[in-house]
Amino acid sequence: MEKPTRLILIGTGAFAQVAYEYFTHDSEYEVVGFAVDRKYIDESELFGLPVVAYEDLAEHFAPKDHCFFVAITYFGLNKVRTRLYEQTKALGYRAASYVSPEAFVWKNVDLGEHCFVFEKAVIQPFASVGDNVIFWSGCFIGHHSRIGSNCFVAAHSAINGTASVGAFSFLGSNSIIANHVNVADNCIISAGSHVMSDVDENQVVLGTWRKKTITSTSRLNSEFFLE
Repeated sequence: MEKPTRLILIGTGAFAQVAYEYFTHDSEYEVVGFAVDRKYIDESELFGLPVVAYEDLAEHFAPKDHCFFVAITYFGLNKVRTRLYEQTKALGYRAASYVSPEAFVWKNVDLGEHCFVFEKAVIQPFASVGDNVIFWSGCFIGHHSRIGSNCFVAAHSAINGTASVGAFSFLGSNSIIANHVNVADNCIISAGSHVMSDVDENQVVLGTWRKKTITSTSRLNSEFFLE
């Protein structure tokens, strides 16, 4: 079955407004409306399009004729976006993704569904990305790296080659994950942090994260480091 191109955006906040611009002017999709939980409705239209109660979504937009994108950022460590993504998909709507034509995503990258990749983002060969992941402008995702589902990677973050980031994690702007480092699930890496060694689940990293290790001077003088 051909995927519908009529798109509903879930949310009306700043990210939803940005997503509207990208989907409208830079994609195959036609945004036809917005939806939010009834208790959050404070306007009936946005950009001349209807804003409907999420609880009544199927009454306004038939699932078979529409796809959706949940344009909500990292609230609740991505759990709000994830809940709405899973609920809307369960209603029979198909998930949309956006990849900027100004992003570099190599052809063999395994990119999940319901992802948003902003301009100037780089995702190198053999990287894998789960579902429901946001990559803001200028991110660098290195070769053979793994990003779990339901993550948010803020602008100019770097996840270097063969590193991994677990599900439901948040990386702040200009944070760096070093090569071969594993960040487990449900972690917050604050803006500007440098992660130089593995991080266990449910951790908050501020500044530089480096577990103490003992390295012989002979290793530092090896051919690997001198080449």
